[in-house]
Amino acid sequence: MPISNKIAHGVDEVDVVICGAACVVAGRLAAADPKLVILMIEGGENNAGNPLVENPALFPQDLVPASKTAVWYKAKKSEQLDGREYMLPTGGLLGGGSSVNIMLSVVDDDY
Repeated sequence: MPISNKIAHGVDEVDVVICGAACVVAGRLAAADPKLVILMIEGGENNAGNPLVENPALFPQDLVPASKTAVWYKAKKSEQLDGREYMLPTGGLLGGGSSVNIMLSVVDDDY
């Protein structure tokens, strides 16, 4: 079934609902029982055809807080980091971190 923002026509109920990035789980469930109707719910843009996802050489685009493919979470300043803030990037589109070619954690006062 293609990526969609609507439930397929004729589907009135589902057997399993998976929220978040769990494509492997959905794939294994579907392989174990092809009769299951599986609904996956995930946030973010469709990554199909996105050059930032399909071309690993463009990974530096994922490393800036203004990235269109990553979401950056910023922690509070920490004494263990000499007063700096820890920044953690995560995938911000369909496929989550699997769609982002490289992930690095950054500790920097400038962001």
